[in-house]
Amino acid sequence: EMPIMRAMNTATPYMRLMEEIESQGEGFYHKICFVWVRIFDLNTLTVEKYKEITGLSKLRKVPTPFCPEGSLHPRDDEEHGQLARKACSQLMVNLWLARLSRPDIIKPICDLATNVQCWTVNCDKQLHRLICYLDSSREFKLTGYVNDDPKELELRLFVDADFAGDSGNARSTSGGYL
Repeated sequence: EMPIMRAMNTATPYMRLMEEIESQGEGFYHKICFVWVRIFDLNTLTVEKYKEITGLSKLRKVPTPFCPEGSLHPRDDEEHGQLARKACSQLMVNLWLARLSRPDIIKPICDLATNVQCWTVNCDKQLHRLICYLDSSREFKLTGYVNDDPKELELRLFVDADFAGDSGNARSTSGGYL
């Protein structure tokens, strides 16, 4: 048994899924061609949390998570944003969603996260645009396919780290994929 498997808690969704598969017997393996994890509820949660914070009831449809060129005014970078106190919490929920199933929103979230300590009106606008995009693209999802026999599968963890790789501020980055 691999060390990572021993360390997993038996209450995790993965383990419950595997227990269900095993309880169905040998023939059940061949009925499963892929496992799809849908994070629709987390996407909805992030949008609803934003609506609650801002008091908005409706969001417009937008094609990208980025504000159009010219819509962010330099004078708005000097004014304190209204969402400054709630920004970090909102961004962390969004980042969790991005890491699980929405890689298309990682860039705008990380851009905003660099401004948490000096949140401005332009940051408010960018966060609003990001949430509008999430609301407009609820059907987007990351889907993985595994067509091998489950008996032949192994759970592997791949990690990557970069020590001080960002020359602008010498920040370290890390990541992983399970």
